[in-house]
Amino acid sequence: MNLGTEEFESDEEAVLLAATKRPDQVMRKPSRFVFGLAAASAALLLAIASFIAPSWVNLRPGFRNTSQVTASTIGKSLVSEEWKRNKEKFQEKVSLPPFDGQLLKAVFEETSANTFFEELQMDDGTVSFRHTNGMFITAKNGERVVSSPSIPGSTQFFGKATNEDGTISLMVHGGSWLTALPSGIIVANAANIQAWQTFTQQKGENGTIALRNTHGKYLGVQTHGEQFAVADRSMLTNDFSIITTAEAVSIGLREKLTIVHNTADNTVSFRTIYGTFLTSPPRLDGLVSGDSTIACGREAFSLIKKNGKVYLHTFDGRYITALMHGFLVGDAKQPNLWESFDMESHGDGTVSLKSFHGKYISATKLFGPSF
Repeated sequence: MNLGTEEFESDEEAVLLAATKRPDQVMRKPSRFVFGLAAASAALLLAIASFIAPSWVNLRPGFRNTSQVTASTIGKSLVSEEWKRNKEKFQEKVSLPPFDGQLLKAVFEETSANTFFEELQMDDGTVSFRHTNGMFITAKNGERVVSSPSIPGSTQFFGKATNEDGTISLMVHGGSWLTALPSGIIVANAANIQAWQTFTQQKGENGTIALRNTHGKYLGVQTHGEQFAVADRSMLTNDFSIITTAEAVSIGLREKLTIVHNTADNTVSFRTIYGTFLTSPPRLDGLVSGDSTIACGREAFSLIKKNGKVYLHTFDGRYITALMHGFLVGDAKQPNLWESFDMESHGDGTVSLKSFHGKYISATKLFGPSF
């Protein structure tokens, strides 16, 4: 495999290099989601930089260097040794998920019936991509992306970020970004957005789009002339609104949530007495709601259990926080006291969640018949 001026034996070794966030592999302005290099990446960068022939050009705050630089043989050796030490662990992380589908690859030189997807916009701010054969782009954190039939959970819903250069990046449940490898394999394993995490959208007929990766190839699957299946992912239009707060002092119908286990990605969803689902906010400064009529991406939570408490890990890789006045937000980076809940089971498939402040999460209907 050739990556710039370096050759690697496998995609995995190349991805390990990409994970070190070397600036010579990033030739674009970063998106607003990029938050800087990790300490380990900076250390490797210093080691490689000492052997770089061309000098760096001046950097402006918030923008990456666009000069072409080449890693030395010693720099490559450092990466190779790191790959050997972590090979077994890395291969486990990028294993093929156990979905009933086919591996999704970006190998098409031109657009065709194989490369177009219908983008479905969800009310929770996520998007879903359905191919002409009716299969959905399906991704689980740390694993390879496949094309799969409709399955419950959050694996077929993505957070969509628009970068400064007009490209998009797609985030899976837990906060990782899709990475396009030179071979065409797509892996959901990136902590930040760089060149390999960007896709260019190209419009097709009937509102469809094609996704081209940074290597110039289009994402797609083989088809046999199938047409789009009947739409089954659109949100229902509500004439009411469900607010969720942690301010109830006792348990009634509105404090009972039916817990739904999503076996495909080991997440859970919480259905209210009104048939709607607890939803993490699409913006970090927003509030948790209960408006969604189906469980999409932001309605799936990783349930973290520790010391008898549970923590709700959101689609964006954050945690639900219960504030003192009862509002629920989803912007905590770490699970602390205000992110902890007591989960009380009622033996009928429902549970109640009591916050650190001693109040229960309650769903209240603002319009229409209430309970």
